[in-house]
Amino acid sequence: GRLKRLLYDIDEGRIDCIVCKDLSRWGRERIETGTYISKIFKEKGVRFIAINDHYDSLTAEGSETHLIMPIKALTNDNYSRDISMKIRSSLAIKRERGEFTAAFAPYGYRKDPENVNHLIIDEPAARIVRQIFSMKIDGFSSYAIAQKLNQRGIPSPGEQRRMNGNEKKGRRRTAKAKWYAPEINRILRNEIYTGNMVQGRTEKVSYKVNRVVEKPRDEWDIVEGTHEAVISRTDFEIVQSLLDRDTMQSRPGEIPYLFSGLLYCGDCGCSMCRRKRPLKN
Repeated sequence: GRLKRLLYDIDEGRIDCIVCKDLSRWGRERIETGTYISKIFKEKGVRFIAINDHYDSLTAEGSETHLIMPIKALTNDNYSRDISMKIRSSLAIKRERGEFTAAFAPYGYRKDPENVNHLIIDEPAARIVRQIFSMKIDGFSSYAIAQKLNQRGIPSPGEQRRMNGNEKKGRRRTAKAKWYAPEINRILRNEIYTGNMVQGRTEKVSYKVNRVVEKPRDEWDIVEGTHEAVISRTDFEIVQSLLDRDTMQSRPGEIPYLFSGLLYCGDCGCSMCRRKRPLKN
């Protein structure tokens, strides 16, 4: 983002002075902030000014302001940690109540205008979700389903968000977002279409680290019957069993063979596949 570009320009020698409103605008991580101010900026010949903190690296050496800067950085770090804990706690309470907390509604739903923590059906998209489940029950692979949707010109979830002006930040723009098998699988595996609120499947490692890890299912926040279902529970369970089968097709768009995913080798346990051999006269 902009910070990476700024650091790149510093390395290239294009910037010799940085002015911030206050120290926290540069960063709230105590060690990293101190490293930049006391070491990196000096090595690069960059002057750093924090207006509200009355700090100027050009004249700060030996001054009282310079001595209290580590304390300010520590205060900012503690403030960031406190805010992170409060937000996490608030979101956890909402998830336990079955309130929707994500920024964007899943494909097939939209946020209730009267209550942003409640989901209501977005019928045009929900109709596509039902078709995806129906095609899977009819035996189509996720790859074949994606191909059919693309051939029909159905906007993918990403394309739909872009059309509605709700594009996720940080995503690379492409000419047109298409349907792919992983997107189909995410929809087919999502229990939220049965009317159950399923959240908390991932979590950030720390407020200091922008890395997300998967959580085991028994730690997810699942609340039943929080919104109207798009798919019946029976159809959802049928699709889950089909997804666990290894189905193959002879050519894209054709129905899988009758015994695909049902016959397994008695010796190695691998799924068996049909192969054609031309008859020799």
